[in-house]
Amino acid sequence: MKAVLLILLTSLAVLFLAVFQISFLNPSLWGLNLFLLLILFLILVKYDKSALFFSFIFGLFIDTNHFSTFGVSSLILVLLSFCLLIIYKTAFFTLKAENVIFMSLIAVILNRLLTLLTVNGLALLNRGSFENAGFYFLNFGFLSELAITAAASFMIFKLLSKKFLING
Repeated sequence: MKAVLLILLTSLAVLFLAVFQISFLNPSLWGLNLFLLLILFLILVKYDKSALFFSFIFGLFIDTNHFSTFGVSSLILVLLSFCLLIIYKTAFFTLKAENVIFMSLIAVILNRLLTLLTVNGLALLNRGSFENAGFYFLNFGFLSELAITAAASFMIFKLLSKKFLING
């Protein structure tokens, strides 16, 4: 019974997070991606399976709002989680504030790169149109997303470092 309640509460929290992200943050110029922050946090505190599971679920929530092939966002977020897990386990051995900032920058860049490659890959299959890399990387939104994601992940790291016994 306790496990069912935990799953239900987690599902409601994820649904609320998805509604907040899609309704308020996506239309704004803030560039804050709550899904990316949560996946990054789960990877950094070594909840690898949860990060992969939630990346799939978050992708499904994102796909309900996008007008592209269903499942593409899930694929992108799962691939992003795999890449971040590999990078974190091979390059960053300790969890320091600098590593959190670097991982957040890598996460934003990889997210945009995987999105560009996936959209253009689907265009090869006649499932969309080709997009220019400048649309993803050469604009103010990219720079603001880099800065805001790095700042938010650093603040989350500092706030939760004592709770999860993270050395920072």
